[in-house]
Amino acid sequence: MDLSIVVLSWNTKDLTKQCLKSIYDNVKDVAFETIVVDNGSSDGSAEMVAREFPQVKLVRNSENLGFTKGNNRGFKESGGEYVLFLNSDTIIPPVDFSPGLPRSVPGTAQSQLRKMVDKMRGDKSIGMLTPKLIYPDGEFQDEYYRKLPSITQTFWVYLAPLNKLTHKIKFLRRRFLSDLDSNKSCYADDFNIPGAAPLMSREAHEKIGGRDENIFYWLEDVDLCWSLEKAGYKLYYLADATIIHLGGQSNAMWEDLRKMLDFRRGYVYVFRKHKGKFQGFIIKWMFILNALLLVLPVFVIGLFVKQYRGKAKVFWQFVLEFSKD
Repeated sequence: MDLSIVVLSWNTKDLTKQCLKSIYDNVKDVAFETIVVDNGSSDGSAEMVAREFPQVKLVRNSENLGFTKGNNRGFKESGGEYVLFLNSDTIIPPVDFSPGLPRSVPGTAQSQLRKMVDKMRGDKSIGMLTPKLIYPDGEFQDEYYRKLPSITQTFWVYLAPLNKLTHKIKFLRRRFLSDLDSNKSCYADDFNIPGAAPLMSREAHEKIGGRDENIFYWLEDVDLCWSLEKAGYKLYYLADATIIHLGGQSNAMWEDLRKMLDFRRGYVYVFRKHKGKFQGFIIKWMFILNALLLVLPVFVIGLFVKQYRGKAKVFWQFVLEFSKD
């Protein structure tokens, strides 16, 4: 079998349905199987999959095991030479889809997933590949192809209010976020492969031992990139294959404190793992001091701006919890 598609679902019933429908409607030229791992959804997601997509191999977890454990569980059920880990908030477009351009004659073009599989099969040095991710309106999602993190990049991209400045100033944006030309395929030497639709070879996944289950969700994509590079594999961006990604649908359901803690815990863990304890220590205290500096001004702003009310409490709770780690 060419391909296994692992879709992780947590309370995204309608999105999961849309994703699965796009797979079966638009992928006809690849021998594939689809595995849906339901992470303890309470919205009827698993029941919908069993009812409307009986050809799917459904794995039901009794609770939300997180992104890494859920995807590892899906991999164990897979048998394809290549494995596509597809977020439930993605859509596979028709063949030769390109925003603003006419499609080619039906039956003469390759599906998006065929292009991805063929590229990896033709270049065995690639351990993981990403397609071009776009929003439904066709805009390229450049923020998902960020430079691989460093202490300097963390300072400019993840600490407020500097992060706002970095996003607005072109020089800083290109220096610390992304300078990828979305229309040119290339090896991903210095930027991150997003976690929304990475294609991995079975060999590479097994060589690094799968995803690190010490990470619940955030930064597992960076960990994968660094782990694969250490194992001798290359990463690749394939501009010729396009997948629509809505973005942030599951984590939007989490409360602010949970998101802050999970993201920064994952961030510090990955730094300690790949860059050493000293850099991990610096990153941890950068986050703590930044949150401390924000408590008072955010509290004052919250007295006048409704949307900021309660944010200062979140920052303070974060400092208390995160300093214990």
